[in-house]
Amino acid sequence: MADGAKDPPLGEAGAVELLRRTWPWLRWRSLRYIDDGWDHEVLVLDDRLVVRIPNEDPYRRMLATERVLLDRLSGAVRAALPVVRWTAGERISVHRYVNGAHLTPERFGALPDRDRDEIADQLAEVLTAIHELAPADLLETAPWTVEEEHAEVVQLAANGLPGLLTSAELAAVEGILADVPALLAAAPAPVLLHGDVYEDHLLWDAGARRLGLIDFSDLSTGDPAIDFAELVDYGLPFLEDVARRSGGDAALVDRAVRYGRWLAVYLMTDHLLLHKTPFAVARIPFDRRVVVPSG
Repeated sequence: MADGAKDPPLGEAGAVELLRRTWPWLRWRSLRYIDDGWDHEVLVLDDRLVVRIPNEDPYRRMLATERVLLDRLSGAVRAALPVVRWTAGERISVHRYVNGAHLTPERFGALPDRDRDEIADQLAEVLTAIHELAPADLLETAPWTVEEEHAEVVQLAANGLPGLLTSAELAAVEGILADVPALLAAAPAPVLLHGDVYEDHLLWDAGARRLGLIDFSDLSTGDPAIDFAELVDYGLPFLEDVARRSGGDAALVDRAVRYGRWLAVYLMTDHLLLHKTPFAVARIPFDRRVVVPSG
């Protein structure tokens, strides 16, 4: 969990100035500045190139690893990936723009079955390719782990959630957090993880019928079920389908559902720490993934 310390944002003007200083020959007609995330500022040039400027040291160090990984995956999977075009040290990188609309659960639910099948197949293919890469072959991966984050999540939940959740919801949170030791004990040998597979990082290009997977800055190692956890937002059948196409079994699906619930609590406590989004937004995954008894 981020500790709240990061460099002040450059802002659009500062980001453009850095880009011009770094690659003065680069030209564009249209530009969009994005600062929605916690760890990067982004410039989108002509819907053709994406400039990413990390604001924290761990994400700066990850730039070289992202490039190695994306180069290895490029051409080996059908999904579109943000392949790195150029980097300048650990400060700034330029990626290929990935076409498509964010694959929200609502958009996914409106798609025909043939498109859902295609998405499941392409996603299973790219996740399998990532999980089969040896972490030792990369330069480094992020230190984020469930084990390291769990103690802070427990403390933040105990201190901050009682005023925001009902007694039934708090009981559900306690059960989710109490399950974590058993969940971790059941985990297989760790694999390389994308680390953040959810609707903001999944795109669907309906015209090309091509999935896009973006933002590889949270590369880490751990239980492969973590990369399936947030797919439950598209419905359990979809999660089961992607897991099956990836060679996963019922045990992987069970762990993915449990990790998904823990991540929902994590996101609420992340709100308490960072206040990046309103609590009503931060709790949406909890409402999707956790069935709370009424009354």
